[in-house]
Amino acid sequence: MRIKDLSEDDVRKISRVIEEQRRRRDLRKEISMNIKRADGIAASAHAPPPWVAGAGQRRGPTRAPRKGPRKGAIAEEENEPKGLGIRD
Repeated sequence: MRIKDLSEDDVRKISRVIEEQRRRRDLRKEISMNIKRADGIAASAHAPPPWVAGAGQRRGPTRAPRKGPRKGAIAEEENEPKGLGIRD
C-alpha cells in the first residue's frame, strides 16, 4: 500500500502516531541523560580530592627500605621439606 492510496484521515492518524513515538523517544533520551548526569554528580561529590592518597597507592622513591625478608622468600622456605636431605 502506498501513501497516495491512503485517505487524508489515515495519513493524519499515521502522522499522529509517528509524532507521539518521536516525543516518547525524546523523553526517554532526556530521562536517561538526566540519570547519567545525576550519577556523575553523585560520584564526584563523594570522591576524595586528587591530592589525598588512595588505597593501594604505590610507595614513592623516597620511602624507607624494607626491614626483614620479603614475603616471597618466607613462603619458599616454608615449602621446603625438612630433615629429608643428605646435609641435615
